[in-house]
Amino acid sequence: MKTPLRNSISLVFGATAMLATALTTTGAAASTAPPGPTPTATTPSSPAAGHCRVVLDRIRPGEKFSRVVSRTCSADRADLGINAETALMTWYQHASYDGASMTYTGLYGPCDKAGYGVRDVGYYDRAWRYSISSFRVHNNCHWTQWYTAVNYGGSDVKYGHGSYAYVGDFWNDRIQSFLMHA
Repeated sequence: MKTPLRNSISLVFGATAMLATALTTTGAAASTAPPGPTPTATTPSSPAAGHCRVVLDRIRPGEKFSRVVSRTCSADRADLGINAETALMTWYQHASYDGASMTYTGLYGPCDKAGYGVRDVGYYDRAWRYSISSFRVHNNCHWTQWYTAVNYGGSDVKYGHGSYAYVGDFWNDRIQSFLMHA
């Protein structure tokens, strides 16, 4: 089992994370969040739908994240019509690829050097910010970089070549944004 090591952690992170959490739960940080659903006063305990598929555009020159083209959810993963040729990453609620899942697919096919990026894993369902325990990568997405805050903030770590049946104790239920590329 691969266990990621912490990387790029600063002393400021703890205070920043506590402040961001406090602002998010009071709604005061709404102006800095990406457009989307209004934050709730409490953090959901698990993702709302059983399985979801999100189609991403490539990261465009001068931008840092991928635009979401579409999103579909279903209780049955087979209903999502995920094309194996365009699947980029699937993350899971529990270790060993178990529980609810979210699959990202690429509008322009597999990962390349520009790659794809998700600036907020909880953009549609806030519970995903606190639920990722394992993930699989597909179609040339050899490199992934995970962050403990939205918009590629907080602590981060970059890993190559492979899927993770468990992201490790530090990262478990803390991944809030990520990048992936060839």
